[in-house]
Amino acid sequence: MKKYLFVLPVLAAFAYLAGCNSSADNTVALKFKLPKGTRYEYAMNMEMKMNRQMMGKDIEVKNTMGFTYLFEVTNDSANWKTLSSTITKVSMDMDVMGSIIHFDTDMPNDTGRGPLARMGKVFGAMKGSQFSFTVNDKGDISEIRGIQEMREKILSGLPDGAGWAAAGMKNVFDEESMKQNVHQAFQAYPGKPVKPGDSWTKTTTQKMQGMSVKSDNTYTLESVNGDDAVVKVVAKMSSAGSNDVNADARSMTGNGQGKIHYDLKTGMTSDGDMDLKMDMKVKADTTEMPMTMNMKMKMRGKKL
Repeated sequence: MKKYLFVLPVLAAFAYLAGCNSSADNTVALKFKLPKGTRYEYAMNMEMKMNRQMMGKDIEVKNTMGFTYLFEVTNDSANWKTLSSTITKVSMDMDVMGSIIHFDTDMPNDTGRGPLARMGKVFGAMKGSQFSFTVNDKGDISEIRGIQEMREKILSGLPDGAGWAAAGMKNVFDEESMKQNVHQAFQAYPGKPVKPGDSWTKTTTQKMQGMSVKSDNTYTLESVNGDDAVVKVVAKMSSAGSNDVNADARSMTGNGQGKIHYDLKTGMTSDGDMDLKMDMKVKADTTEMPMTMNMKMKMRGKKL
């Protein structure tokens, strides 16, 4: 009898410890931890389809854009890492009412003349541009440098008659806009250990077509397989519109969902897909009209 009385507590203790280990094994620390001296390639491709009415006609615009960045951790101090970022590739395919343009910095060619050709020159001038930023393990961006120099480099490569592009650069390539854009790649970190089934929320703000767009994002850790963590994303976007009379867009609502794979060793995206749908009111001269946009985003990353 004494033998069994001794064995039962031991079995109970093993069962308790086994349960604790199981819980610990299911909990992961999803955070940015790319070590100093490491390089990481991050590619993002966007397929956009826009529909709008103008002068009683339905106009459809199809646009595919791709950007590839090379990140390198150059410094690690007081929980903040400094990353150098180089734009290594830009590609674009655009179809507007039968007018087609294709551009790829890996295969440059003569894109002809006209506004679309000059747009290709703008993207071509981006290749090789560099900037740097600091980020902590929670994905917070505290500082970004080199934006003015990058903008000047791009502008210096533009052809005559591209003043419209110079004006656009001031809105796209300013420190706050770039800081918001960079944050998109690091915003999903929960800031605490999580296990499959756990959800957390993040709200971000980003400039888009002259508007300040708020995105309320809900993330859910769906599964963990080795070093691969799969996170489901559900996004709701909104904007009260822009008071800028020069802005193309006046108001916007949208939603999206997708899944992103993270490498737990580095905290970086290895693979991801997002589907977004947006309803906008846009302005043509003094007339406002509705427009819909569907966007498919693909993200790919790899350690070099």
